[in-house]
Amino acid sequence: MVSENWFKKLNVDRAKSRYSAATLHRAPHKPLLLLAILDLIDEGVITQNLIEPNFELIESFNHYCDVLPFSKRLELSLPFYHMKSEGWWTLIDHNGGELGNTGQLRSIGRLRENVSHAEIDSELWSNLIDKIARDKLRAVLFAYHFQPEMASILAGESNINIDAHHYMKNLMEHKEIDYDSISKPIRDAGFRRSIQRVYDHTCAMTGQRIIIEGRTSIDACHIVPWSVSHNDAIDNGIALSKNCHWAFDNGLLSIDDDYSVVVSSKMKRHSMNSSVLADLHGKELILPENNVHRPSLEYISLHRK
Repeated sequence: MVSENWFKKLNVDRAKSRYSAATLHRAPHKPLLLLAILDLIDEGVITQNLIEPNFELIESFNHYCDVLPFSKRLELSLPFYHMKSEGWWTLIDHNGGELGNTGQLRSIGRLRENVSHAEIDSELWSNLIDKIARDKLRAVLFAYHFQPEMASILAGESNINIDAHHYMKNLMEHKEIDYDSISKPIRDAGFRRSIQRVYDHTCAMTGQRIIIEGRTSIDACHIVPWSVSHNDAIDNGIALSKNCHWAFDNGLLSIDDDYSVVVSSKMKRHSMNSSVLADLHGKELILPENNVHRPSLEYISLHRK
């Protein structure tokens, strides 16, 4: 299969001083981007030969990057741009033509300004959308670009990525789930993704929405803690900024039955140092558009108690 050779012989930086033995002393950017693409095809997120530098791709790429032993953050913009040197990856501008000479696009912002999407060679694409061929190509990436122990770790992360996506879909479709039968990494990732998605990465209390290069400032918070409820249903979740999440978990913030914010008297007494949170009292929550995703009044009542 020609595409296997393409994946084996990626044109990557081979400076030993910059990269550890975990990646065979080679730049891991392109293999990680390809792993992210393979996962999104498995998940049904990428369905056509049109690879966009969107949140889902950046998030999946970042997820792999966080596993590697590098102190410097790896940016998706670099492999997305430089993959064009492989010959089977074409960058398309916003006018629908092949990208001209722009110079290096080192940030996601600049990449998105100049690039609409990438298109893959038709022969390779036909392999990517075939499950058996896709699994073989994933195995090639692990075998030729990572030390065996690291390859095993990344393979585990791939399985978590794919299973978490399907768990998220089941949560959003309100399917009956035996939550305790799902492993914690899959549950945590699937619950987080479902809550962030239905709230559009927006804090329900403050309205804060910050997404920078595939990383969001918003947490997925259980209303009745998992340790008590063993329940990942979306109506037992709410999207909160990190400060609000901490205050909510510690009983300093809650929600009334009219979906307004309740601030504890303890918070009010210390408002000199927490005025931003104290001023939320009585504020109407920003809720998901779909009513079935809104917090359960039963769970809200339990939280107040």
